[in-house]
Amino acid sequence: MLILTYPRSGHHLLINLLLRHYGSEVVTEGKKTRTQCRQVLKAGPFKYCEIYSHCGVVGCNEAVSLQKHHDFDFKLPYQKGVIVQYRKKEECLMSYYEYSQRKITRKEFLKKMTPHYEKWINKWVTKDNLCIDYHDLVTSTEDVLVKVLNYLDLPLRDMDFLKKIPIKNRRKA
Repeated sequence: MLILTYPRSGHHLLINLLLRHYGSEVVTEGKKTRTQCRQVLKAGPFKYCEIYSHCGVVGCNEAVSLQKHHDFDFKLPYQKGVIVQYRKKEECLMSYYEYSQRKITRKEFLKKMTPHYEKWINKWVTKDNLCIDYHDLVTSTEDVLVKVLNYLDLPLRDMDFLKKIPIKNRRKA
């Protein structure tokens, strides 16, 4: 299943939480960090493909639970039933600006990226998809994880690991 995510919307947080949900079974096949891994990431029954660093094609050849895509160029045809991650416009774009360290002013960046963000939101944030707001992911983490796991038809395990991650640190999970 595809997971469409606008940059800076908590995607790596969600993936790390899903991997941690299945405990110490995370397999990155020899790489030091998960984002450097060019293999499918596996933890229990959960398998994840980051399209840009793994296979480069929509519809990974390996049987994965989730495959990331940004659809930043709007070339991906609309699909129903995907998971979509997004964040409130101002928070998202300011975080994206700070992360990317642009050589243009914030005002110029916002002027350029606001129409892009709005077009992406209008395309993907629909009632036909499971849409996850960053705020909900951080403040109602267990509820969001249960929704995602049920949507993916993956087994629920003990959520006690969440108690060890204070809300203020969940961005780093």
